[in-house]
Amino acid sequence: MFVGGPFSAAMTCGGSDSVGFDARLRSRIEEVHSAVKYLGGQLVSAHLADCYGQEFDEQMIVPRDKAWAKHCDLFVALLPLDQSGKPYRTDGTHIEIGLAIAYGKRVLVVIEGRHLPQQSYFLRNIDRLPDVHVVDWSVFFDNARLPLEMEFLGIQGDLPRPRAGCVCREQTTDPEEVLARLALQTSTESIDVRGRVIQVLPGVFSPRFSHSPDYMMQNWVIPSSARILDLGCGSGILGLFALLDGGGSLVAVDNNPAAVENTRLNLAEFGLNDRSKAFESDVDGAVPDSDRFDVVLLMPPYWDRPAPNPLAGACYDPGYRFMRVAVEAIQRRMARKGHAFIVFSDQGDVGLLTRLILTQGLRIDRLSVQRPTMLGGHVRVFYDVTLGH
Repeated sequence: MFVGGPFSAAMTCGGSDSVGFDARLRSRIEEVHSAVKYLGGQLVSAHLADCYGQEFDEQMIVPRDKAWAKHCDLFVALLPLDQSGKPYRTDGTHIEIGLAIAYGKRVLVVIEGRHLPQQSYFLRNIDRLPDVHVVDWSVFFDNARLPLEMEFLGIQGDLPRPRAGCVCREQTTDPEEVLARLALQTSTESIDVRGRVIQVLPGVFSPRFSHSPDYMMQNWVIPSSARILDLGCGSGILGLFALLDGGGSLVAVDNNPAAVENTRLNLAEFGLNDRSKAFESDVDGAVPDSDRFDVVLLMPPYWDRPAPNPLAGACYDPGYRFMRVAVEAIQRRMARKGHAFIVFSDQGDVGLLTRLILTQGLRIDRLSVQRPTMLGGHVRVFYDVTLGH
């Protein structure tokens, strides 16, 4: 991630060539840097490289910043007002915005006083470009991690104000740490996902720590009025959003009683009870044999390890038994022109999952891969699977 903002206009020179930097702006820049590091991003910043004006090589600035813009995944432009209430002059940041756009990068513009008459027409309308998002300065700094995290995940659309009372989502690749922290949860937590508040009960795996649902939702296409089967529903997040994205009816199953209760709770919160059912079931055993579905949703556990309790079963699948049976269920349950949407990870046996899909006579119509969104992170794989005939 390349973070840019006012530089020379925020510098002050004192005696003996000592250099100062606007303290308010510096604290905000450092807040963004901390958020990037917390989320596991790789940070490049002229403010850091040039020690806020204490040390820099003027002739290296242009080629260095051009290279950063070319190779970054996201450029964040910080455009505050100065102490007089006017936009900072920051020619370099505007050039960097143009470079990032020209290289096809995602751009997040954090701006203060966007509609002031001193702002350029270009900045007022920059979010007309598809990969440019604009967020108000004060909204962004309510919780800088949230909009940055949304950009890491490639989520499109407006960047909402973080909802009061919601637990901040996090990223980690250590399942033991996640399970240990979830085991300490004693009350219902609220998680903001795509601008909707999801309730998560104790004993249920939480989207607080998992961003794979987001990746599935980025890639799926839910046909209007589709009949949906959610295999391993957890908190109910996938089935819920599949209905909100146009689905007609939902059957959700999970072998964890707390997950079934949680799914029912969230469906009720959104007034979807009359279009949905949730069953406690080992894979699809509780679903009537004659039922067929237009969409099947599956996110099997990644790790082949013993699962000592239902909560651990959301991460661990000993011998990949659940994954094997679930893929067989897809072949049985999917309607003739249906689709199964599956997300898995290179932390698990991707080759085995692919072979299981093909062995069942299913066809992989579309495959998408998401690069790690944090240092040491994992690769997510999205499968769009059909019956193959």
